[in-house]
Amino acid sequence: MNGAPSLHSQLSNWCVHFNCMMHQYCDAGIAYEDVRDPHTTPYSYPCFKDNNCAERCAHAQYPTEQEIIKQEQEIHQKVSTFLSNLACGLCPVCEQPIQYKESIGLSQYAYPCGHRLGTVLKEKE
Repeated sequence: MNGAPSLHSQLSNWCVHFNCMMHQYCDAGIAYEDVRDPHTTPYSYPCFKDNNCAERCAHAQYPTEQEIIKQEQEIHQKVSTFLSNLACGLCPVCEQPIQYKESIGLSQYAYPCGHRLGTVLKEKE
């Protein structure tokens, strides 16, 4: 996929304490700002193995091979269930029948539940 790293590679690269940059602290209680590389933008993720996080954070910890394999299996199962439900006319979020779909901007929603189904790609004119 255009040189993107494999799912396995991506999962092995994240510190297990990372909980998203919308939080000020990771699950280990470390402030993201304290371990961010000062030579990068404020929006860069500090908790990547390939960003040398372990050199800046004593709490950096990465998943084991078995944990990565389990995460991969869970992700593949969720994607499979999502697509299967969608193909059967069920909302992938709540599994209620989809009576109709509506696109708002680039997002598509299922109704009557209103859950977001994904992004609609516009065809080139």
